[in-house]
Amino acid sequence: MIHDTTYRGKATAVLFAAIMVVSAVAVGFAVAPAAAAAPGDAATPVAASIQGQDVPFQTGDADDYDVDRFYTNGGTDLQGDLLWQGQTVGVTGLDADADVSLRESRDGDTDFVEELRTDGSGTVVFDTEDLDAGDYYLDGTGADMSPSETFEVAVQDLDTAFDEQSVQSDDDAELEIESNRGSYDVNVSADGDLDDDELEQLFEGEFDVSNVDDDDEITLEGVTDGTFDAEFSDVDDLSTGEYEFSFDVTDTSAADTASISVTEAGEGDLSLADGTTTVAQGDVAEVTVELDDTDSGSVVIGDFEENNYQANISVEDGNDDGEVTVLFNTYAAGR
Repeated sequence: MIHDTTYRGKATAVLFAAIMVVSAVAVGFAVAPAAAAAPGDAATPVAASIQGQDVPFQTGDADDYDVDRFYTNGGTDLQGDLLWQGQTVGVTGLDADADVSLRESRDGDTDFVEELRTDGSGTVVFDTEDLDAGDYYLDGTGADMSPSETFEVAVQDLDTAFDEQSVQSDDDAELEIESNRGSYDVNVSADGDLDDDELEQLFEGEFDVSNVDDDDEITLEGVTDGTFDAEFSDVDDLSTGEYEFSFDVTDTSAADTASISVTEAGEGDLSLADGTTTVAQGDVAEVTVELDDTDSGSVVIGDFEENNYQANISVEDGNDDGEVTVLFNTYAAGR
C-alpha cells in the first residue's frame, strides 16, 4: 500500500503538471484540411442507285458536328431515347439537302414544331433548348420515326446550396447538390472573384476537375447528387468576403447559384474536460481534450527538465464531436 501511494502521488503530480502546462500556455494551431455527350457512332454506309448501279456513300459522322448527342440510321436509335432540354442533337441517314419536320406527339395527336434542313450528307442538327418536356419525332424522307416512335425531352433541374451561411478561411464548407439527372458535367465560376487555379483548389478534393486553363471557370465532371466538401482551407491566400458561385450544366439549361461568406480564420482553443486526471503510476490515464473552433491542435504532457519526460501529442477531432481522448501510459513516466 505504501508503495502504491508513492506511485499515485508521483503520477498525479506529473499529470497535473502536464495539465497545467496545457491549460496555462497559449498554443497556436490551425485547422487542418478535412482530410456527356454520347459517343458518336461510325459513319453508316448507305446505298444509292444511279442508272441501275449501286453507288455507296458515307453519311455524316459525329466528329464533323458540334453536338451533344449523335444518332444514325434516320433516327432509329433515337427512338425511345431521353434527351435533356438544352442538348444539341445530330441525326444522320436522312435524304441529303431535304426538309425535315420536328413534330411533337401528344395524346394521339401531333403538333408541328419546326422545319429543319439536312446537309449534303443527309444529317440534320437541331437544338432542344426551346422544347418543352414531351415526346417528339422527325418527319421526312429517310426519317425512321412516327408519332408512336418518338424520343423524349426532359427538363433538368439543379439545386445547389452551402449548409452554412459562412465559413472561416481555414475551414471547409459542405455543398449540397441535387438534380433529377443521374450524372452530368458542371461549369463552376465565382463571378471573377476566384481564378481557375483557386477554383480547382477548392473542389479538386471531391470532384474530377477539368477545363482549368480558363481564367475564371472550371468543369466538374460526372457530378451526382450528394453532399461534398468545398475545401476553402486549401485555397492559397483566400480573401474574406461574400462569394457567389454559379453552377451551369454544360449541355443543358440547368443552372443555380450558391452563396457563402468567408470570414477570417479563428485562433481556436484547447481545454481539458476534467481538469485533473488521477491514476496510479503504471495505469493508463484517459485525458479528454475539448476542441473549440478547431478540429486539431497540440497537447504537451510533462516537462523534460522538471519531470524527466515529455510527450508532445498532436490531436485531431476525427468525428467532429468536439472532443479527443488521449490515452497516456504512466508506467515509465518520470523513471
